[in-house]
Amino acid sequence: MLLPVIGFVLITGRCATENEPGPDSFCDSSDPSIVACLGFDGSLTDGSVNNLVPDSIVNVSFTEGVHGQAARFDSTSFCRFPSSAAWDFERSTVEFRIYPEQMPASGGRSGCIDSDLRFGIFIMDGGFISCGFGGARVTGPAIETMKWTHIACVNDTDSIRIYINGVPSASAASDSVAPAPQSSTITIGSNNPSGDPLIGRIDDLRVFSVARSAAAIAKDATIAAAVPMIRSVPYSSATANNPGLAP
Repeated sequence: MLLPVIGFVLITGRCATENEPGPDSFCDSSDPSIVACLGFDGSLTDGSVNNLVPDSIVNVSFTEGVHGQAARFDSTSFCRFPSSAAWDFERSTVEFRIYPEQMPASGGRSGCIDSDLRFGIFIMDGGFISCGFGGARVTGPAIETMKWTHIACVNDTDSIRIYINGVPSASAASDSVAPAPQSSTITIGSNNPSGDPLIGRIDDLRVFSVARSAAAIAKDATIAAAVPMIRSVPYSSATANNPGLAP
């Protein structure tokens, strides 16, 4: 007897355990506050309700991540998304895990995710994390090479806060951090539109249109990484919108 083939793929990634959220709580397409959600499990698929699709991908590979796979970037790599009204919001949170394999040269910086004047998160010379929204920027403590670190940058329109591994690490009051609508593209793995490359890996990237609480960020940062996890997603959302990007 032949059984019907169901159009699903299994992706090593996020699923529920007793102490951590399942796939819907990571890339929950019913949550309108999640603007973009990329798990980098063998593809550059956005799992948010916006279903954002990159229009330029150069030399991005996939390797071992915290949960499943991560995107790896070298001196020539980047992933760029076209401008969209979905990226325009007043309050915001940008969260991801990063594994720098090399720090920027003296006086340089490495772009993690950047969209001119909307937001920009960089690793500065010495490993210091710099978060910017609108016309304001805050620099936090240094992170290490060859080690995974959870980064969260929060803009609540009157201040910017940086969390390192779920711990509040830097903040500054500002009256200029509510970005106006912009037309710039969004680049992962370098400065936007080019330059300042990241050499290393990024995993578990989410952009929110809200200022997330310290408790929510701390919970995300401490999710166990050593638990075997499998995520099922419809084949069409995993691959069809980004032909050639899925395994």
